[in-house]
Amino acid sequence: MQILSRLFRETRDRTERRNDGLDRLVARVLRINPCLRRAYRHEEHLQTALAWSASFLGKLVTELPLPRLLNSQSWARDPYLQAFFATADQVSATLANSHELNRFFQQSHPLKEAFAVLGMDMTESRNLDVIENGSVVRRHVAAIGSCPETRQLSACQSNGSELLKEIVNRLIDQLALDALEMIVMEPERCDMLECERALFGRRHLILERLGIGIPSMAGGGPHDGAEEAQLGALLDESDHDLRGLGLLPEAFEDQLQRTCGVLLRPDLHIQGATKLVRLGEADGLSPAATAAGPRTTPLGVVRIPGSPSREFAITLVRVAMIDMPQPTNAWDQPIRIYG
Repeated sequence: MQILSRLFRETRDRTERRNDGLDRLVARVLRINPCLRRAYRHEEHLQTALAWSASFLGKLVTELPLPRLLNSQSWARDPYLQAFFATADQVSATLANSHELNRFFQQSHPLKEAFAVLGMDMTESRNLDVIENGSVVRRHVAAIGSCPETRQLSACQSNGSELLKEIVNRLIDQLALDALEMIVMEPERCDMLECERALFGRRHLILERLGIGIPSMAGGGPHDGAEEAQLGALLDESDHDLRGLGLLPEAFEDQLQRTCGVLLRPDLHIQGATKLVRLGEADGLSPAATAAGPRTTPLGVVRIPGSPSREFAITLVRVAMIDMPQPTNAWDQPIRIYG
């Protein structure tokens, strides 16, 4: 009997933990589009869809390489890090300017190590390059800009498993944001006036400026505390405006259905890939020829399909507090309490 009792208790505990996790994901989706609360049995439908998308995304993120140590010394011997940083000084600058990382160490004392996402927006630049593949020289190859302003350390956690969970959370945010965009952009919608559509469009724009979703791991979001506060106030104002919407119940049911449709097909909205890139001598990467060479490295990217599509390079890193330079961003200066 004691064995059966323990088994039932363990099963119940696992179920409760699973439901708690789904409840937190439901709350994230409702933060993106609070109007879904007005749809019948919205929590039940969202939980079902989120269980599927969270499982899919959980498997996707487990394919990421194990966290690599990030500091100036490891950069010198790690080609993967050299795809993100052209010099060791850039590593130090990124560590010093990382608001999330500095805040994590301030709030997680006495932890001595942080696990984080190192991300970068991969954009086509207009610069043309020349690359060699054996005896073949290819000219006028578009460089892939490793824009310094988009390099970012984010999603900081105390261990690798918690980091993977946080990445899934932000990917769920991306799916919910995509669903909101679909609601805004569909021209055939007859259940929404232009002024009502404008409210959803404004909210989508605010969330994008906040860097919600994948961009939050690759240079998106506010540049300082003042902008963050301003955008937060605008989001609260949007909450108030949406509460006053007089849409028919069928409109909210339709929004819920479309949101669940996106959550049930995460593979159509978030795709993982590996891109072979050639390391440059300065900021910038070039698409490598088909064969790998001594100055090439495979780079893991996350792609958001669309017109145009967007790509973000991400990898997992470990940062020791002892390797943290003094912050140069005034946003992080006042309450530094390392010791």
